[in-house]
Amino acid sequence: VVWASNHGQAEGLKASIASAINATSSPLVAHVLVQRGKAKSFGHFFGIAAGCRSARLGARGVLQLHAFDADMVADSRLAMHSTKNRRLDAVENFARFHMHTLIPNVKVVIYLDADTIVNADLTVLRDEFAASGSTIGFAQLPGVFMGRALSGSPACNFTTPERWEELRKLPEYNAGAFVIDLERWARHHVVEHIEDLVRKKDACNEGEFFAGGSQLLLLMALYTAKDGLAQEIAEFEGSWNLAGLGYRTKCGNCTLEHGNILHWSGAAKPWLPDGLYRYMWKPHRDHYDELIAWRPVQGRRWQALAHDGDRTSPFSAHAASELAA
Repeated sequence: VVWASNHGQAEGLKASIASAINATSSPLVAHVLVQRGKAKSFGHFFGIAAGCRSARLGARGVLQLHAFDADMVADSRLAMHSTKNRRLDAVENFARFHMHTLIPNVKVVIYLDADTIVNADLTVLRDEFAASGSTIGFAQLPGVFMGRALSGSPACNFTTPERWEELRKLPEYNAGAFVIDLERWARHHVVEHIEDLVRKKDACNEGEFFAGGSQLLLLMALYTAKDGLAQEIAEFEGSWNLAGLGYRTKCGNCTLEHGNILHWSGAAKPWLPDGLYRYMWKPHRDHYDELIAWRPVQGRRWQALAHDGDRTSPFSAHAASELAA
C-alpha cells in the first residue's frame, strides 16, 4: 500500500497506516513517498531510527520511506500552479505518478491519501483488481462527471468539439484511493502522456479549458491516451472510497461504519480541532503509537497476533518471521 505525504498530513497518515494494517489479513508494507529534504525529520516523527528508512509496525506491518526529489515531478506539475486550492498543488500529489520508479519490483499497489481510514481487508480489493486485468481501478462515484471541471469547449485545438463533449460525460473518479498495476502503467508510458498534457495546457493562452489538481490531470491522461488505456479502467463498489467526509456534515444515506475506505476529502480533516467524524479516526491514530512501540518476544519462538477491535486472530509464525527479518 502506498501513501504520499508531507508534515502537514503526518497525523492523518499515522491513522491511515494503522487502520490498513489492522484491517488487512495479510502482512502489509506501508510505502510512503516523501520529499528527500524532509525524509529525515519525517522518519523521526514516525518512529524510524536514525540512519534507517524503515521500521516494523506491530507483528504484521512494515513502514518504508521512499525519498524523491521535487525535480522528478516538475514536468507533470507546471500547469497545476493555477489551481485555486493550494492543497491540490502539493508536490506529493504528483509523486504518485512516479510510483513505478520509486517502488521498483512491485507489480500491483493500492494508493491511499493520508486522510483515509481503512475498514475492510485490502487483499479483497487487490484480488478483485488483479482478476480484472486492468491498468488502474477506482471506486464508483455515481453522478459525478468530468464536465464539472472541463470548460464548455476545448481551447487551442486540444481535441474536436465532439470528442470534448464525450469527455465531459465520463466519470470523474476520486483519486484518493485507487489500485494500479505499475508494470502496465510503465508500459503505457502514462507519465509521458501526463507531461504532454501539461505542456499543451501551459502553451494555451485561450483560457483554462480544464482546471484542477493531479486528479484531473490523471483522469485526462487516462481518457485521452490513444492506445486504449481508457478501456483498462476497473470500477469497484463505491464503499471502497467513501469520500467527502471533510465537508459533508450529514452523511445522508451513507453509513460510515460500512464504508470500506473512509475518505476525508475536504477541509475539515479529522486531525484538526474542528475536524468532522473524529470519533471514527482517533482510535486508529492512537493505535499507531502501539504499533511503533511493539517488539517481538525475544528468546523463544513466537506467534504473530493481530487485533481487530475485541477480536484477536493468530497469524502464521512464518509470516511474522518474514517481517522480523
